[in-house]
Amino acid sequence: MLFAILQDNLSKIGYQLTKSSSFRVGNIVKNRAQYNINKTRNTSNDSVRKAMQSAFWCKVALYPDEIVHGPSEIMSELKKREEELMRENEKLRREAEGKKLK
Repeated sequence: MLFAILQDNLSKIGYQLTKSSSFRVGNIVKNRAQYNINKTRNTSNDSVRKAMQSAFWCKVALYPDEIVHGPSEIMSELKKREEELMRENEKLRREAEGKKLK
């Protein structure tokens, strides 16, 4: 589940990871989150606890073969899709204009 959330957040900045990396990356994130949960539970001062929770971080080393798409690949795919949609739109517009003339 943590991997799915991470994957969703990474897609917002243009990255997509392989499904095979889900176990490794998910475990790293889970373990780091569990560490921070335990650390904050042992803190009695509420303001210190909230500061610790807001400072949560996790570093994950990603291997190149785990990255399916980077920002440049996604941008090129989006540009291709936009061009396809523009051509389709133009085609439909011409068809609609042709029907109006008849």
